Amino acid sequence: MFFITSTYAHTLISLCTFSAHLVNASNVMNLQQIGMKTNCTLRLIEGVTTGNPHVLIMSSLINRKYAIDDVRKATSDLEDALLEYIRQDGSKGRLFYDLAWKCKLLHPRGGTHSTVVQQRNPFSPNKEMMWVNIVELPYSGGFGQKKQYHSRFVFDNKSLLLAKIKRMTSGCMIQVCHNGARSITNLCSPYVFAFGKTPAQVDKAVEILQNAIQQHMSECGCRLNNDHPHIKWT
Repeated sequence: MFFITSTYAHTLISLCTFSAHLVNASNVMNLQQIGMKTNCTLRLIEGVTTGNPHVLIMSSLINRKYAIDDVRKATSDLEDALLEYIRQDGSKGRLFYDLAWKCKLLHPRGGTHSTVVQQRNPFSPNKEMMWVNIVELPYSGGFGQKKQYHSRFVFDNKSLLLAKIKRMTSGCMIQVCHNGARSITNLCSPYVFAFGKTPAQVDKAVEILQNAIQQHMSECGCRLNNDHPHIKWT
């Protein structure tokens, strides 16, 4: 599980097992190099409250605005290093969302009751800052059997779901992250990554997706474990 808690001019990042290996592996990345580039100090902390290792990012500047800018740059560099480590696995959307969800200082939310957050889009070549959210996919099986996640209904020509999302949200896009789709996920459960230019666009796209999922489950008999926004990594 990933999360960030932030205060005045530092950020604390909790790491799961594979990202903890990343920051310990000098041949993969070097926290000191990120610190030198961003006027920050990055320190690996074992344990803390949750038992997960953390990376503490602290700015050396006194000016609040510039300090936050430095912490933001260091956090982005660490995110980029994590992307390299997971080799662009389809889990990167869930990773980036989870990092942003737990860091209000660097990643504003869409509203009081919204689960949309502002974060870079890891599926974009330029990683533009957008408003993003994730939606869990339903599955059959479980209870000792392998879970079979369902995503085909998203692309079903009969439902015209993709066209409906584009039309009713003025251009919001989705990325299905599932082994049967374009983005293969090996490090987390399958999901849908929604992104757009405004929180309202993404909220609407999520609403449309959730309605389609409920319709599919009523016809199929599959079910949904909706742990979002408290995301659990497999």
